[in-house]
Amino acid sequence: MNTRAILVLLSLSLVLPAACRRYEHMAYQPTSTMSVAEAKHGILRSLEEQRGKRAVANIEITDEKLGFSPTRGAKVSARRTVLYFVSLGEMTLSRRHRSYYVRVRNLEGAHRFYVVVTSPELAKRFMDAMLVMGENARRRPVDGHRE
Repeated sequence: MNTRAILVLLSLSLVLPAACRRYEHMAYQPTSTMSVAEAKHGILRSLEEQRGKRAVANIEITDEKLGFSPTRGAKVSARRTVLYFVSLGEMTLSRRHRSYYVRVRNLEGAHRFYVVVTSPELAKRFMDAMLVMGENARRRPVDGHRE
């Protein structure tokens, strides 16, 4: 093997691991320390601040569900994401570069959506808000009966 090939391989072995860096998982257990009104405001703010390919429109937050439409540039997608708070499952917090990602799943473990924020405090506040809405929805009567 010539010297040039060795230098290329050495360079790739140093550059590729940094370029392929995955998400760094951050442990956080959400707490329900806010009111429903504060939770709705926190969720709305986090969704309104999504940028680029994660931007959303037509945000709807009720006591029962969260709904929004992804955007493609200036166009709003016909596809709509809806999550009923009673089916809120695991949320995970990860960091990549200078962004913090909250992955939201339903009770069956299916990925529903990501929210990307600029600080761990905002990510934790979003997770807390989602937990409040989930707990609130589970306390509400369903067809006149409590679950």
